Amino acid sequence: MEQKYIEDEKEGYTRWSDLLEVATKDLIIESPKGVFRWCTSPEVEIGVMKSICNYPPSLIYDRLETPILLLRSTKPELWNEVRDLMMLDFKKRVKNYTVMKINESHMLHWDNPGLVLREIREFLDG
Repeated sequence: MEQKYIEDEKEGYTRWSDLLEVATKDLIIESPKGVFRWCTSPEVEIGVMKSICNYPPSLIYDRLETPILLLRSTKPELWNEVRDLMMLDFKKRVKNYTVMKINESHMLHWDNPGLVLREIREFLDG
């Protein structure tokens, strides 16, 4: 059952390694019914969603003064419409930003750590 979960998780990334498999195992737990899921409890997940709804991150955008580097994933493509809407809001509110689209999944630091590191270094050195 655990291997099935890991195989399903693997499909969401553009690269895979033994270390990423270990990291994935660290993020899951088995329920008493033998179902594997993310390690957070439903209560924690509900709390996070309530927090985001009650205190949206966009409320602080206009107070961000330091330059911002936003690395934006592009996979899966079906999420790009939502990403585009969020970017419009971000660009209206943030004054000093650089946005870079990276052709990887949401966990782009797993998919392409070298590129992420290089872009951060160039941004900080620039």
